[in-house]
Amino acid sequence: STLMAGKKLKIPASSTKKKSPAYRRHIVKRGDTLSGIALKYGTTVSSVRKLNRMSSRSTLRIGKKLKIPPRAASSKYTYHTVKRGETLSGIALKYGTTVAAIRKLNRMSSRSVLKAGNKLKIHKKS
Repeated sequence: STLMAGKKLKIPASSTKKKSPAYRRHIVKRGDTLSGIALKYGTTVSSVRKLNRMSSRSTLRIGKKLKIPPRAASSKYTYHTVKRGETLSGIALKYGTTVAAIRKLNRMSSRSVLKAGNKLKIHKKS
């Protein structure tokens, strides 16, 4: 039979289902922590644990492949990788925020040391 403009078609529901979101993968390396991995991918420790069926007592093993949830498109955060010689005050100035706000968001104490390669979570400007 031929299709005519305006004719209604029935389409099985299985062909219109949305595919599940594509998850990223992370292979655990020496020194990795769940909080560091979550920060790197813009997610939370609890989301990574839930997706990988990990309890709070689960430990990371080098070489383990973790599923990482997709990053939310409307994230209210941006991430900054610290470069050698940068300071929290310089980073805060660059993003129009404060040292205190960066410390709070990244759970840093006043004694925390900033190291090159660290990833910092920063509130996006509105």
